[in-house]
Amino acid sequence: PAPAPAPAPAAPNGCGVFIGNIAWATTSEELAALIAQVPGVGAPLSCEVARTRTGRSIGYAIAQLATPEAAAAVIGSLNEYELADRRLFVREDRGAPAKSSKPKKQRALTAPVAEPEAPADPCRIFIGNLAWATTSEELTALVAQVPGVGVPVSCEVGRTRNGRSTGYGTATLASPEAATAVIGAINGHELAGRRLIVRE
Repeated sequence: PAPAPAPAPAAPNGCGVFIGNIAWATTSEELAALIAQVPGVGAPLSCEVARTRTGRSIGYAIAQLATPEAAAAVIGSLNEYELADRRLFVREDRGAPAKSSKPKKQRALTAPVAEPEAPADPCRIFIGNLAWATTSEELTALVAQVPGVGVPVSCEVGRTRNGRSTGYGTATLASPEAATAVIGAINGHELAGRRLIVRE
């Protein structure tokens, strides 16, 4: 029998690249081919479009390059590059937020985290009913998928002092019209098995 292929070498720190605002139909192979076209970079060690359990694209991908210099070259070349009519948002991958190493205390019943008051800023929206594992980067990518909206000014998942998600996030858009468009587009959208609640 043919020998099993050797596993891809591990990339050192600083070699991960986050690629957001990709079209739903864009595949990992298409992104890998695009990265390989950047001069001096070559094929990435890995390049995967993030997907839900049902296989649907979440709208972003993570690529691992061989060196930090290659990662920087990809960011410089492909940030705001237009692929499948979408302007890519490319930056260094910051990874998932670190989990607290403190032992969990046993608690009988805990009250749910209270939702904040509705933001007064007409450009700011509330995004509730998030899965615990949903990150700010995933929300940013989802918001940026809404036609005509682009990358939000800010988008953050609320977290407790020990870094645990509170189950909601807020996003600030460039205009009230963009905020309204996002509410209309993703209120009720299913993300990571949860149906989002999006409002002003």
